[in-house]
Amino acid sequence: MRDMSNRLIERLHQKRALQRWRRLAQRARTANFRNLRRILTMSQALSEQISTTQNTAHARLNRPTEPTGLPTSTDWFCRPDFWAAPTLPRGHAPANAQTRLSDQVTLYHDCKTPGLCVRQISPVEIGKTDAFGLSMEVFAFDGSFLSLVLHAPKLSVEGLKKTYILRVWMKIDCERPVDISLRLNLQHGPNTEQVSKDVALKDGCALVEFDLAYMPFRENRAEQIWFDLFFEKPSTNAIKIHDLILSRHLRAEV
Repeated sequence: MRDMSNRLIERLHQKRALQRWRRLAQRARTANFRNLRRILTMSQALSEQISTTQNTAHARLNRPTEPTGLPTSTDWFCRPDFWAAPTLPRGHAPANAQTRLSDQVTLYHDCKTPGLCVRQISPVEIGKTDAFGLSMEVFAFDGSFLSLVLHAPKLSVEGLKKTYILRVWMKIDCERPVDISLRLNLQHGPNTEQVSKDVALKDGCALVEFDLAYMPFRENRAEQIWFDLFFEKPSTNAIKIHDLILSRHLRAEV
């Protein structure tokens, strides 16, 4: 009974808040500059809180639940924030040499005159209900590299040992064939170990695994993991990464 009363009270508060903002929207049309600045400050503060709430809800609702057949020994996995929740701004045209797309994803290139547009694809645009997507339209490209840097969250290195395998699964669609490679960067103390692998697409998907048994890192000092996704000679191409999932699992005992 108490829960029902609380829900009714919450709906009443929400209704009154909506009515108040409708009145403020009407008042903004005729308010003097002093009151207009006050309304703008209030609306910006509210907008930030709404955006944070929406992003948190999207990230939780879009958390992958073994969509790629993760191994049974998987103890950590995530969909990076760019694919999990809406970002602002949604697009960059042209994308600069270092363009931060989200907290976990940054685009890099060395073009002098970049003909490169990047934007986030809404699930609604492609008839999906889970992941967002990343679209890169490359026109003229006079640089030597184009890459996406994917920062794994802190949980990825907690308890990390050489008995683990790190896994990156992607769903990619390219207008024209393009060579793609993925580099793992593992920071431990003052040192950073790196391993690169080619990305082989099969039916629009790619799975890359890194066995940590072959990386000379100190298990008790693992601090950070990030991946560099490189696209070779991407000129005059349209590349879409529809989904991307990072995970780790224990190597099967022999």
